[in-house]
Amino acid sequence: SGQGIEALESFKQMQEEGLSPDNVTFGCILKACGSIGAIEKGERIHDEIVRRGLLGKDIVLGNALVDMYAKCGALTTSQALFDELLVHDTVCWNALICGYTQQCRDGEALSLFDRMQKEGFSPDSVTFASILRACANICAISKGKQIHYEIVKRSLLEKNTVLVNALVDMYSKCGAMLDARWAFEKVHPKGVLTYNILIAAYAQEECNDSAIEVLEEMQYVNIVPDEGSFVNVLRACHYPELLEKGKVIHTNIVQRGFDSVLTINTALIGMYGKCGALEEAHCVFDGVEEKNLVSWTAIITAYSQQGYGEEAIQLFKEMHLEGISADTITLVSILGAYANLEAAAEHEVIQACYKHKFESNIILGNALITKYDQISSNQ
Repeated sequence: SGQGIEALESFKQMQEEGLSPDNVTFGCILKACGSIGAIEKGERIHDEIVRRGLLGKDIVLGNALVDMYAKCGALTTSQALFDELLVHDTVCWNALICGYTQQCRDGEALSLFDRMQKEGFSPDSVTFASILRACANICAISKGKQIHYEIVKRSLLEKNTVLVNALVDMYSKCGAMLDARWAFEKVHPKGVLTYNILIAAYAQEECNDSAIEVLEEMQYVNIVPDEGSFVNVLRACHYPELLEKGKVIHTNIVQRGFDSVLTINTALIGMYGKCGALEEAHCVFDGVEEKNLVSWTAIITAYSQQGYGEEAIQLFKEMHLEGISADTITLVSILGAYANLEAAAEHEVIQACYKHKFESNIILGNALITKYDQISSNQ
């Protein structure tokens, strides 16, 4: 049920009551450790399994250990353990491949996939979903199409929403929107996640009208948008000519009761800011009850990008008075606002840059160079 901490607490109580864990217990606890990244606890369980001589006798425990280390990001250990196991099965291969994909080591995941097949193991739906994610991450569309062909040949696509979603995601991240749309149409029934993937893809590719149309389509067929739906579609409205559509989506957000969701409000501030509608952006910002760094940065960026430097600087100061420290993104935005001001007025932002060690931060360093270039040009 995804409650790893509670599982570990029950395990502790079990031992306190004098009950000895068996293979099933160890397998469950390793899964719990992997789900919450509790690698130290997982290592102690590993030691206990070895001490009891259970590892060579139970393929399930071997798989659980490989999976635990992979989920905790300890891929070197996971790979070494995998190589030591005398017996492998598809579950074990999947655990390691998923681990490499989750850690964005996608080339290694693809190599492992090829090795799996060479050693005579047949991929299943879990394997293919992981490999499609790897292909998406590195835009390996040729490999993705090969996987797609193999999935169809094995008749795995029918009613497998996870696989179809992975195909939509892979094609869209590779910029192949016609293929992504084709895969999308193959999903029956479609859920909110499938729609969200396509909306995000269209927004990423700046097919903005298409992103908005998909949101409208999902509501027409009575699929209720969620937080991700609105955040993704608002990214598609970052253009003045789409401001009115953005306002309609804002009304939809209010009607559906999402107007108190911080991530959506931040996306609204960004949308209005990009469209130059600063009054609307500030109105949304004022309505945010618990403002965080992201929402402050959004409103500061909105004013800075539209050339309202003094207003952006005032907001920057108010943020500090609220006890919120700037990060790299905030500082880059405020540096743009400071570009046309005299150097004497820049003391506190320069201090903040030093505090964030701009000399070793390429983004901040470049922003400072740009700012001083602008000052030189103005002089």
